[in-house]
Amino acid sequence: MTVLAFVAVAGAGAVAADAEIRPLAGGVTFRTDDNGTSPEYFRQRAAVFDKHGLKFGAAVNLLAAESQPGMIDAFREIQKSGHDLMDHTPSHNNFWMKFAKEEDIAWIQGQPGVDHIDNKDVYLKYVLTVPPPDRESRKVNVTGNRLTPVGTEGAARWFKDQAFLYFPETKLLCRVMSREAVDDVYPLRSVWSEDNVDLKTLTGVPVQRVASHEIQPTPEALELLAQTIRRVCDRNGLKYPVSYAAPGNGPHLTRATVKSSYGDKFGYRSAGVYPEAVARVFNEPDPKGDAPFAMQ
Repeated sequence: MTVLAFVAVAGAGAVAADAEIRPLAGGVTFRTDDNGTSPEYFRQRAAVFDKHGLKFGAAVNLLAAESQPGMIDAFREIQKSGHDLMDHTPSHNNFWMKFAKEEDIAWIQGQPGVDHIDNKDVYLKYVLTVPPPDRESRKVNVTGNRLTPVGTEGAARWFKDQAFLYFPETKLLCRVMSREAVDDVYPLRSVWSEDNVDLKTLTGVPVQRVASHEIQPTPEALELLAQTIRRVCDRNGLKYPVSYAAPGNGPHLTRATVKSSYGDKFGYRSAGVYPEAVARVFNEPDPKGDAPFAMQ
């Protein structure tokens, strides 16, 4: 960390005799995200920073790393040399985990935060903030798992970015796979991106977009995510992460969610999240004490 000494400079007059002048610590964090494909990537990055007496943060998917030969060994090495391992979720998703060990499947079976399990894929429960009735909607036709807009004007904008769609008449929530659309026909998936949606035939029904932060894991699901990280650390001789870094694919956690779960229950001290990121400046107002959990 670079220490910056901030000095008060008198403009129109002298500094008051009783004024408090405090040294402030600031700095820049260099962070890399995801596991990549080679353990050498992390060793090479660490070597560059070590050469200059600096450290970096590696936001990694620890559960996934157990299935990548040599990856955990590389993580252990860089952490031992002072670099930071950050929690990037177990499997690069806040709502889903992929396990490889039977002991993990046995442990997570029946846990209250689990919605369902398919082989070794574990899908977590979520809470939806239902869109208000006056939120903008759009009419669509649906056949099975294929959605077609009624009128194509503005459709590309409306359905972009793998949007989450709420069907108010049936109270269903789906994900539209905009990147797979062909000739204005959009595939639909489950919230967890499973290819198992079948809405039969719907004609001219309204849909509303749902922001990714309006879908949050239940408190029990969040605990399972954090506990999974700790299980991986315990059996591999790694220190527990104290920072959370949101994966790019939504849904996205809010800073309030991260603070109340990872922070208050598991001792995390900071996080990078997409919704409501803070300005990251000195003396920034922080009435709820959660600004350190919005450092994206």
